[in-house]
Formats: sequence, structure tokens, C-alpha cells
Amino acid sequence: MVNLSEYKDYCTDLLKLIGADELVMVVQEEHLKKRLRDETGVIMVAVYPTIGSTGNEDNMGDNNTILLFVLEYAGKTSVSRDNEFESYERLQGLAGKIRDKLIKDSDAGHNLLRNLDRASIEIEPEWNIAGAYNGWSIAFSFEN
Repeated sequence: MVNLSEYKDYCTDLLKLIGADELVMVVQEEHLKKRLRDETGVIMVAVYPTIGSTGNEDNMGDNNTILLFVLEYAGKTSVSRDNEFESYERLQGLAGKIRDKLIKDSDAGHNLLRNLDRASIEIEPEWNIAGAYNGWSIAFSFEN
């Protein structure tokens, strides 16, 4: 299982790397709605890890799946197409920085990411998360 204090510390490092304004840790989207409440700026969201089992009865391990979001408030009113595009473009660059750091830290043997499954890294555009936020999600998994 992922040590949650270590996970939070790592997410705080990612927050600093991308220059986000706030880190929010949540369980699900309803939880996120309650935590954000029209916050502005770039928000990094860390969903608590999902843990599955791997291996066999003689050699059990955990397969951890992590989901992060890099979001920005889009407002409850319509945003112009140009502004929306610029926001996605800027936030995509931040998601790429996170991906690059994950790989670099895995290569360096970082305790949390030493068994990162690089093929599991997925970055997807997100729209209307928690009712008013757009951006990108970064999902990945690793064993421990």
C-alpha cells in the first residue's frame, strides 16, 4: 500500500514543480465539488490511491493506481473558444511536466515510484470536472 503521508509529500513536490496554486486531496468527484467551491487558479487534485493485489499466494504485492488532475476554473458561464483552447494548451504543458518527473523519479529509484509501469501513464483532457473545471488527468500505476 502507498504510505499516504509520502504520497501527499510527493504531490506537494509536484504542485511546486508546476506552480499550481493549491493541492486538493479527494476520494471522488462529489468530494472534489465540496472541496473546490469556485476556487480559481491552477488546482492540482490528487485522488487517494486505488490498491489491487498482484502476484500469487506465495508472493503477494500491491498494484497501486494513482489519478491526478491539473485543473482550472472555467466558470459557470460560457468561456470563449480561444480562452478554452489556451487553458487546455497551458495545462497540457503542466501535465507533461508531471509525466516527465514521474519517469525521472522512477529511473532514480524514488521509493514511491521505483516500480512505475511507464506503459500505464495516461494523460487525458477533462471537461466540466466538479461542475466547473477543465484540464487534464494523469493516471498511472506501480507495484510495491
